Amino acid sequence: MIEVLAALLTPTIALAVAWISFQQWRTARSKLNLDLFEKRYAVYQNVQASLVLIAAHGGSKGTAAFKNMFEAWRESQFLFGAEVAGRLDELLAVIIKIETAEAEMETISEDHPRLVKEKWDGVKALSLERQSIADLFKPYMLMNDRRVRSFGEWFDERNRIRLSYEDKRQKWDCRLSQ
Repeated sequence: MIEVLAALLTPTIALAVAWISFQQWRTARSKLNLDLFEKRYAVYQNVQASLVLIAAHGGSKGTAAFKNMFEAWRESQFLFGAEVAGRLDELLAVIIKIETAEAEMETISEDHPRLVKEKWDGVKALSLERQSIADLFKPYMLMNDRRVRSFGEWFDERNRIRLSYEDKRQKWDCRLSQ
C-alpha cells in the first residue's frame, strides 16, 4: 500500500505544479491585457479630450488640443494598427490647419474670410469625428480574455449543445408497454 501511495505522490505533485504554472501564466496574460488596455484607453481619452476642446472653444487657440492629439498620435504608433495611427495623423493635420488659420487671422489681411471659413470647416469636421473615432478604437479596446470554466460549467454547455441537436427532448415513459 505504501509503495502505491509513494508511486502516486510524484504524478500528483507534477499535476499540482503544472496547474499552478498554468494559473500563473493566465494571471500574467490577464495583467498584460489589462496594462495594454489602460495604455490604449489613455490614448483614446487624449483624442476625445482634444476633440471636445476644439468643439467647445470653436478652435484650438489657447487649448491643449494640439498637445493632446500629438501625444495620442505618438503613442498610437506602437499600441494600435496602422489605420488608427493614420487616422490620428489626419486629425492632427486638421488641428494644425485650424491653428495656422487662427494665427493668420490675427493679422489684418484680405484673406480673413477665407481663413475664417477654413478654420470653421476644420472645427466642424473634428466635431463630427467623436463617434467614428470611438468605432475605430473599439476593436482594440475589447477585453475578450475569457474566464476558464469549471468542469461542471463545461459539461453543462456541452450537454446543451447535445440537446440542441435533437428535434425534441426525449420523454421517458416509465409505463410498461402493453
